[in-house]
Amino acid sequence: MRKALTRKRVGHTGTLDPFAEGLLVILVGKATRLARYLVGLEKTYIGTMQLGVATDTLDATGKVTDTVPVPASLADEQVMQALAAMEGRQTQIPPLYSARKVRGVPAYRRARKGEDFVLDPSEITVHELKMLERTRCDVTFHARVSSGTYIRALARDIGKALGLPAHLKSLRRSHVGRFSLDQAVTVSDVSSDCILPPLQLLQHLESCEVSESDALKLRNGLALPAAGAVSGPLALVSGGRLVAVGEYVDGELRPRVVLR
Repeated sequence: MRKALTRKRVGHTGTLDPFAEGLLVILVGKATRLARYLVGLEKTYIGTMQLGVATDTLDATGKVTDTVPVPASLADEQVMQALAAMEGRQTQIPPLYSARKVRGVPAYRRARKGEDFVLDPSEITVHELKMLERTRCDVTFHARVSSGTYIRALARDIGKALGLPAHLKSLRRSHVGRFSLDQAVTVSDVSSDCILPPLQLLQHLESCEVSESDALKLRNGLALPAAGAVSGPLALVSGGRLVAVGEYVDGELRPRVVLR
């Protein structure tokens, strides 16, 4: 990305697993400072899980650890019920082969060395989980989940609910917040012409229009006297451009991140 965009400062809002594909939101230049406001955005995926086969990585790249024939009697209704039961707020045990840190070291590094360790469960929310298609062993599904949810772990847990080993066969991320894969470009087509204005990054935040004189104060790090009712970050806009992200504190509108 740095080479294609001829920019030194380039970041992302959450990687994909090596076997997965789909949408990745890239931040460029000063917009990298806005990453903190994108951490909690929900994500949407289309995935296919294979029933009857478990792997150590919970996906198709891992070593097979268990195989069980999928009974012909397993009905689509049973699978749909298992998916529906996964919806809602819950705790999830992350995959051992993940980037979660264990005493400062990514879990996957420890797992590759054969170390024994346990990962703490995470609080996640599965907003929507629906079956789209099914063969005897393969289940293709739509998942809309909170940030930090491992779809590989969902496949594992759905399999357990059905009494079968399972792993994630393929995965495509279609949405990050309001950003859609339909709006994206392929890696080979990335250029500076593709860069969107920073304001589009914060569509999920409340916004407030400020005057040119107030915009100048904000750019200089000065707070504005204001009595606001909005809690949390606020996109401050002048002339259709993002000036800063601020918050109401003690009768003032204080800039937290300024885009000069």
